[in-house]
Amino acid sequence: MEINKNDIKKLDFIIDKILDINYSIGNPELFRAKLIISTNFKENEFEFKRLLNFIKYFDVAKITENNTIGDKVEINRNTLNFKKQGGFATLYEKQQSKINNDNRLTGIKEKKLEDDAKLSNLQVKTFWWIFSFGIIGGVYAIISIVVSLTGETTEQKIQHIIESKLKAQPKIENTLITPNIKKTLFVI
Repeated sequence: MEINKNDIKKLDFIIDKILDINYSIGNPELFRAKLIISTNFKENEFEFKRLLNFIKYFDVAKITENNTIGDKVEINRNTLNFKKQGGFATLYEKQQSKINNDNRLTGIKEKKLEDDAKLSNLQVKTFWWIFSFGIIGGVYAIISIVVSLTGETTEQKIQHIIESKLKAQPKIENTLITPNIKKTLFVI
């Protein structure tokens, strides 16, 4: 049950008054204190009953309902403790802080939903590109594994490199003239 800021003064007045006089009070006390301004008795009674609903809901005073002489409010076992804890003003502050927290959480949830929608949209747009790169990478990895399993060993690769370098170098002939023998040497 939510309390209006305008009701705090009226409700705390009722609690203070019943604690001060230690007796039941009714609608006329609020009218005399100018907390209920209307001159129409029915409107005054309706406003008083509305305030009594708050008191009954929070169980801070005993309500005696009487259609002939009007409703009355008396002290109960919770009245003094409720007043010591700050009364309806403190209750209103707690209520407002809860409402503010709820509003903040609602804002955070809405922002999260908005961010999730943007992220989902981005995921849809980039899915096929990333999937294609993944397929290409997977195929490349499989080809590399197959080649390494069926291909040449490291020693064979080194041997092929050495042979290809030897074939690429130019052949130089050195001739040594000796008295009777002419030799041709190949330089490697």
